[in-house]
Amino acid sequence: MSKAIYYDSDFDNLLPKLAEYWDGWEINFYPEEEPPAIMIEPFKGGQTSGTLYHNRGFTLWAKPNTLADASRMKEWLQEREEILVEIAEAYEVEWNGHNHVGNLTEKAWGLLHEIQMTMPEAFRYPEDLPQYWDVGDWFMDGPPEPEKRDVEFLVENARNMGAHLEPDEVKEYLKELTEEEELEKIQGTLEENSLLH
Repeated sequence: MSKAIYYDSDFDNLLPKLAEYWDGWEINFYPEEEPPAIMIEPFKGGQTSGTLYHNRGFTLWAKPNTLADASRMKEWLQEREEILVEIAEAYEVEWNGHNHVGNLTEKAWGLLHEIQMTMPEAFRYPEDLPQYWDVGDWFMDGPPEPEKRDVEFLVENARNMGAHLEPDEVKEYLKELTEEEELEKIQGTLEENSLLH
């Protein structure tokens, strides 16, 4: 009986959801699961989980610090579901004397490599999508002018410059900025008063 593929519910979320993790995202395939699963997981630059290291899962796509259209990825993968099922059915786990390690047949390795290498460029380098920026880094050169401290304005302005700012993060940043400036005013007033006495 053919195995169906389970897709992580995050595939159906909107783009901003995928901007929440600063290092980026990767799509991992776990043929050992019942049913075999394809998950969206945080990209950790230079690090590999033990599961992936021992071939208990396989990375299909990874791109640090980039938004990705997950719904398009899901559609693309679903069109190749028969191939993914074939890979899962060719998968087995063996004990190598130290760890349980996943193995594929030579043909299945070839099919996996083909999926990895033919993932559309639009998913790998989505030029039409803005790059996610941490709000603190975006305003590193200085805070916005007081008359421009509107969440919608700042988010749209960043988008026009090819960057994505999370509105909730901008709102929190502006709140903290206002509190810091008010505190500085109070401290300045206290210092002036102490000099007068």
